[in-house]
Amino acid sequence: MSIGIFSRRRGALLRGLLILASIAVVSPAGASPRVWQPLLLRGKQLPQLLNVPVSRIEVLAVHHGRLEPIPFQVDSVLIGGIYALPQGPVPTAIVGEQAVGPDDEITMMMFDLGERIPDTTVLPTGALEVAVTDPLGGPQRYVYMAAVKNPRLSPAHYVDYDPRHEIVETDSYRLGFKNEFPDDFRLQSHKGELSQNLIDGFELRGRVSLLNLIKVHLTEKDIKSRLLAYRVGPVRVIRRVGHRIEILKPIQSPEVSTVEFFYRDFGQAPFTMRLPWHRLFRDVQGTIAMEFMNLRGYSILASGLEQPIEINNSGAAAIIDHDTPATWLALRGGGRLMLQTFAPSADLDQITRELYYQAEPCRSGGPQCGLAAAVGIETDGWQRLSSGPHRFDPLLISAPENYGARTAIDEASTAVVVTVRVARQRSPNPSASVSRAVISQAPLSEPGK
Repeated sequence: MSIGIFSRRRGALLRGLLILASIAVVSPAGASPRVWQPLLLRGKQLPQLLNVPVSRIEVLAVHHGRLEPIPFQVDSVLIGGIYALPQGPVPTAIVGEQAVGPDDEITMMMFDLGERIPDTTVLPTGALEVAVTDPLGGPQRYVYMAAVKNPRLSPAHYVDYDPRHEIVETDSYRLGFKNEFPDDFRLQSHKGELSQNLIDGFELRGRVSLLNLIKVHLTEKDIKSRLLAYRVGPVRVIRRVGHRIEILKPIQSPEVSTVEFFYRDFGQAPFTMRLPWHRLFRDVQGTIAMEFMNLRGYSILASGLEQPIEINNSGAAAIIDHDTPATWLALRGGGRLMLQTFAPSADLDQITRELYYQAEPCRSGGPQCGLAAAVGIETDGWQRLSSGPHRFDPLLISAPENYGARTAIDEASTAVVVTVRVARQRSPNPSASVSRAVISQAPLSEPGK
């Protein structure tokens, strides 16, 4: 073995040991459920599957001693970090048969992972073992991946999308859009349930001061959005949406796009802001809120509140201070905890976020509106960001009502660690070289996509 190869392997081993050592230091005694969370792997973490046709891949887990397929999907990432979304008016599709690339994303749900297999001889030859270690505690979880001629596939499909009516639906929620803004949101226990709509509208307010001379005010009515492309899989729906800002009729800004991800109990919409010369902006503020209705029996939680506050006609507004910090906020009721936060970032620390709460009659009126309030966050300090790109990753988590908000926050902020190794070697010769385990983190998103 050459010195260079030995040095590279030693470096990889040291990195793996450091990751595992950090887990040992921070792990508490309790287990982290992560029932809402996907496991997101990149092709480069599974080198043995690179360039393998996706149609030949199977993903298996052991549940109660039985090895069975679980839902998964592979999303291709093109040059420049663009997702391949083959459907819609402006699709971006791959050419030829889909195969696993180094930047492609393989997703499955954490709750589908299982026990470690006791007998690896029942696995296909060349199968990989993916062991998932949670820094927050709990036993390791395992999943097995292999390339075979006739893969076993799970019939389960966690998320549906109707592009004609612009509806995303899972067993936990139904979300509808109008002009690409949320217009209908229902909690449910199964797809097709006729539950109450909980939202009546969407508020977006922007206030920008340019050199203390010009003040610009924007609302959701100034933003023109359209669906560009989408892809539906058994684990997640991905949508690319284009946006233009109407500055002065008929003048509009160039179109920019965002990508949205919807899972059974989780959604995220990471975006990158590219700011011009930062001294141009002297004051940049923004408010984003959902106009909820039918909130009787619901409570509001936020990072700056000492305890949950029950939503009622006027009492909640009197208790909540205008400057209540809200690095995260949540609604609890209807059997669910709905939590909104951002993935941690250095840029985010420069932005002030406060709770926005306004009891108000719903737009549609009538007795079906029930108890209504606008709930969201007010932001300030965007002018403190330097010129150039800045990435933000808003997250929406839906969990059982008794799920702790702090638990969900910690899970969203702490990446699991995956160890990938070959579980069943292709060569029966014991003296043949053995593939080394690859240890790496599996965050919910990464820069550049």
